[in-house]
Amino acid sequence: MNKKTLAKIIRMTVAVLSGILGALLVVYSFYVLWDTYYINKKAFSSTDLTQYKPQIDEETHTIDFNELLSANENAIGWITIFDTNIDYPVMKSVDDNDYINKDLYGNFSLSGSIYLSYKNAADFHDFYNVIYGHHMDSGAMFGGIDNYMDREYFDEHVSGVLISTSQVYDVTIFACVETNAYEDAVYDVLGRNIAGMDGLSDYILTHAIVSDSFRLDEMEKILVMSTCSDYQTNGRLALFASLTPRTTPYVPAEPEKPEKTIDAPAVKGHEDPYKGKSWSLISLLCVLFTIYLFLPLHCLKEKISVVRFNLQPPKLKIVLGIVGEGIVALLSFVLFLILNTFKAPLVLVNGTTILFILLLGIAIGVDVFFSQVSEKK
Repeated sequence: MNKKTLAKIIRMTVAVLSGILGALLVVYSFYVLWDTYYINKKAFSSTDLTQYKPQIDEETHTIDFNELLSANENAIGWITIFDTNIDYPVMKSVDDNDYINKDLYGNFSLSGSIYLSYKNAADFHDFYNVIYGHHMDSGAMFGGIDNYMDREYFDEHVSGVLISTSQVYDVTIFACVETNAYEDAVYDVLGRNIAGMDGLSDYILTHAIVSDSFRLDEMEKILVMSTCSDYQTNGRLALFASLTPRTTPYVPAEPEKPEKTIDAPAVKGHEDPYKGKSWSLISLLCVLFTIYLFLPLHCLKEKISVVRFNLQPPKLKIVLGIVGEGIVALLSFVLFLILNTFKAPLVLVNGTTILFILLLGIAIGVDVFFSQVSEKK
């Protein structure tokens, strides 16, 4: 191999690598922007989600949980704080890591769900109850809790309602507390329910950013709404609220039980069509590389000149080669759009990656063939 050929190979290699790097940076930048927007938008309790909100019949005093339970049998209630973004179903599982990154439908979601501590009773029978939610910068989920550090906002947003499968509770927030993730005074659910509230009043008063006067011994139940804090590594913000059961005997409606011979109906309007799927970064890079091999003008000029000036090898072979490379590039692009979806989570490699590596290998083989033709001109 002479120096001229070596130099040409080096230039082509640098051009290809530069193109791949540039394309990767552009794609990744757009993905980050889109992903941030999508996550924040999806985290809000939209009208699409609130169609599952349990309905209270003020005449019959019943609670209709059928829609919510049809979406997920692990849903145990619904929390609403009036005039805030907090308006979500409450989930519960066997541990606190289950719904930290799952939505109502059990699908992966960075915004997760609002969920009750696994140590609490699912029917809110306990006196002391802790629910968790992510702190989203957009204000979704429990991202708006930091607004309660402002006295004026606190005073205007202390009321809400918690609907469980057995009772309707009026929620009254009485303190916004700054704490940490390892503080037993706040997060030892079993200890509080077994040993009582000794020392809790003093802890709340000591660590409260904003609070109203309160008497724990006069409350029916306590609810803690906990989220992350930006002010320290393991910092947490917690809203303490009283739960007061409504005196009217609200009774949950009897869930509809489908016949055993009939499949349970699919979740209407919300079943994620991309559940279990993903899109692969390596697959996308293979597609970009395949297209890049076909698009550069300096390569096409050499290939077209072979056809135009009827150089050897036969003109038909060159034409078929160009068409073949174009087909591979187009096929790779179309298959990526069909087999991958940007609405699903990004992974490095998925089940389609081998196919795109194979298509890339074919494209490289065709391009090498054309390079050999160019040397023979």
